[in-house]
Amino acid sequence: RAGLLPTIVSRCQVLELRPLAAGVIADALESRGTKPDEAQLLARLSNGRMGWALNQLLDKESRTQREEALHTLWQLCRASRVERLAFSQSLAGNRENDRLFGLLALWVGWWRDVLLAQAGCPEACSNIDHRAEIERDAQHCSGADVYSFLQTLARIEGYLRHTVNTALALDVLLLQLPRPATAR
Repeated sequence: RAGLLPTIVSRCQVLELRPLAAGVIADALESRGTKPDEAQLLARLSNGRMGWALNQLLDKESRTQREEALHTLWQLCRASRVERLAFSQSLAGNRENDRLFGLLALWVGWWRDVLLAQAGCPEACSNIDHRAEIERDAQHCSGADVYSFLQTLARIEGYLRHTVNTALALDVLLLQLPRPATAR
């Protein structure tokens, strides 16, 4: 709005769109021939965005990338500081790349699910295809560490959208990644 002339803004109508319910998205995907389990997963991961779910349905490569990113996250949780910093350096050159922000969004979703499982609400999780791993992390990671990491993740993501030393911000983020009690 700020860049528009007042005469233009005065003639506009604001439409507030709300996210669709996961059931609505799942039903729509199933009506297009998607298997019920896959429709349910995509509906949960979409956060109410029908377009995103449809794009994921068509883009098989993105699902492979999601699996790879989750496996990388699980490895990083158990990795040494040196390994975490090495991964940070490999990401640092991708500040403008959507891959970095996609990865951070995936991490937010994962750790949100871990907190939900710790709170006794596993039915509200998005990553329903990895319930066992969510339960594993919920049992082995401190709730305080997970919550603190989510706050750090939000702060770092904000920094990365502005002027900040990308490598340093990612170093801080990866060093604060929750570490399961079994990996300490």
